[in-house]
Amino acid sequence: MQNRILILGAHPDDIEFAMGATLAKLARDPRNYIFAAVFSPALQLPENKNILNELRNSMKIYGIDYYIFDFRTRFFVIDSPEIQDRIFKLKQEFHPNIVYSPSPNALHPDHAVIGKAVSSVFQETSILVYEDIRGNHHQLINYWHEVTKADAEKKIKALKCYQSQFKRKYFNFDQIYHLISARGLQIGKKYAEGFENLRVIDAA
Repeated sequence: MQNRILILGAHPDDIEFAMGATLAKLARDPRNYIFAAVFSPALQLPENKNILNELRNSMKIYGIDYYIFDFRTRFFVIDSPEIQDRIFKLKQEFHPNIVYSPSPNALHPDHAVIGKAVSSVFQETSILVYEDIRGNHHQLINYWHEVTKADAEKKIKALKCYQSQFKRKYFNFDQIYHLISARGLQIGKKYAEGFENLRVIDAA
């Protein structure tokens, strides 16, 4: 049985940063078909002039299909009805049986709008909320994907495509790697990534 996996991110690098090792794991399983959608390239920020190329190079590493919408970053609250409509159309077109998304309780308003829309639209679909280590200090991690060292290294390789973002403090590759190790330690494994299990549908 094929797993149809939809992964949603507010901005380029959100998906890779939050669950890049898990994405590597999912992408190497031939039973999975994965589609990613990113809602804003944030091109109004001068430093992001090359970010579409960076996103493309990152997705090539994983070998998955993706689409990027053109919503204006930090204005998602204003545009949320249209965003919810786009997410509903993704549901109709893709028919996923599992969705990965930001948290509806994220501190970043763009992330929260995506998370709330996903929770509303996908009421009959399993939803895993990926970890936002910077923007959700009260997130409950209650689901873990064990990953391999190679998966972790692929995550780092993908993030290194985003050279325009290197000046941001959270682009610390040692700390990113250490978090994967720490999540692994929680479940007695070497490497893992953590998620919040928002909804699980065990279909017949």
